[in-house]
Amino acid sequence: MTNATIQIRTDAAVKEEADSIFAGLGITMSDGINIFLRQVQIHKGFPFEVRLSRPATESDRQTTEERLAHIRSLAGKYGDCSFSTERLFEERLRDRKRENAK
Repeated sequence: MTNATIQIRTDAAVKEEADSIFAGLGITMSDGINIFLRQVQIHKGFPFEVRLSRPATESDRQTTEERLAHIRSLAGKYGDCSFSTERLFEERLRDRKRENAK
């Protein structure tokens, strides 16, 4: 195997943190980069998903306060949605009894 040299530029803080992480793993920066390059070979591309973030939708732009106000405006329209765990289990037991009676 013939060695090749790669020269890159990166942010100093990124390099320092990566070097520290690699040291904690017991490998060198060179080992870490070689592992990445081998993974690129194996995957025939990046070994992780690389994509642009999805465009923001209108609902993404809503503030938490707007969402809460909308939820509060629905109160009473769909019956009582706040009940105890006991009531939830009672209703589930009733539903199972109905299903078994069929």
